[in-house]
Amino acid sequence: MHDVLRAVLLAALIAVTACAPRGAITIDPAAAAVGTVREVFVATSRGSAPLPERFGQDRAGRTAYAEYDISIPPKRVPGSIVYPGSDKVDPTRQMLTVKENIYAGERDFNAAVGRALRTNPGGRQVVVFVHGFNNNYAEGIYRAAQLTYDLKINSTLVHFSWPSLSNPLGYVYDRDSALFSRDALARLLVDLDRQGASEIVLVAHSMGAFIAMEAMRQLAMQGRDATITKLSTVILISPDIDVDVFRSQMAAIPQPPQPFVIFGSPRDIALKVSARVTGMRERLGNLSNTDQIADLPVQYLDVGAFRDGDRHFAVATSPELQDLIRQLAQAPGWLQSDRRRTDNPITGILLRTQDATRVILSPFGMIRTR
Repeated sequence: MHDVLRAVLLAALIAVTACAPRGAITIDPAAAAVGTVREVFVATSRGSAPLPERFGQDRAGRTAYAEYDISIPPKRVPGSIVYPGSDKVDPTRQMLTVKENIYAGERDFNAAVGRALRTNPGGRQVVVFVHGFNNNYAEGIYRAAQLTYDLKINSTLVHFSWPSLSNPLGYVYDRDSALFSRDALARLLVDLDRQGASEIVLVAHSMGAFIAMEAMRQLAMQGRDATITKLSTVILISPDIDVDVFRSQMAAIPQPPQPFVIFGSPRDIALKVSARVTGMRERLGNLSNTDQIADLPVQYLDVGAFRDGDRHFAVATSPELQDLIRQLAQAPGWLQSDRRRTDNPITGILLRTQDATRVILSPFGMIRTR
């Protein structure tokens, strides 16, 4: 009976995670003249792999560093990513890599990030994005570029890429890789602090949220208070974390960054499957109510009402939700408040809803607090 249930759950997991063609680094310098170029710095705990992967599923003993210029094509639906297939490359519709630079080591990478922070017209804010379960190297990079572009975030962008198996059947491998990678992410956050970041916005999706929490826990246990202070905002999107584990992680961080937000949905099918695979009823990202975390300094934004896009990653894939985030962030009121001013739309909406434990977002532009 257990074998039958496991087979059904694995089949469901494949159904919700393996629909589109997989991403690959496709270099086309000419795409720079067609699309909008987004610079993405990358730190990865993946081992090197033959082209065109660059870095694959193996776990590396040392962090590797790179930089990519990604072209966002003009003819695309917000929230979407179209990878080149077997057909001719089309820079008007497909996301492509304009330039790739693999750094010799940490020193060169840090120097480049430091220069970017000093010259970015948007200031010294850094957004660090951590991808989720079943992502290959290219997919995480392109998603980081797409998400920040669609939400009009102009901060210096750093992507942390960890060694996912990139296979819907690789859940256990990915969980182990998440634990393997927490020290590397913690080190990256310390390096960004040392390079002069004024503030760090940590954005993590799915299983990547587990790595983000573990990295913050590591920093707290190491007494890295200065780096934790630089974490101005933490955003966990559909976090694939056991609630009890999350509570223990939060307990280890004396002063969790604020705002601290969770985007979730009780309709998240991928997390329902994950919960069953792990023997639990719910995960942090698909709570039916927030009583279990109501005493914690977090905000839970329920995005289950949005049916467009991927419900497991609605913040990145739902044009309706992205529009709402921008509208709420730009609405009169919060910029004139006593709270910190910011051009970051995600931070803006969080500052508007900071006093509520749970917020239900509606496609009609309404916010109802509970």
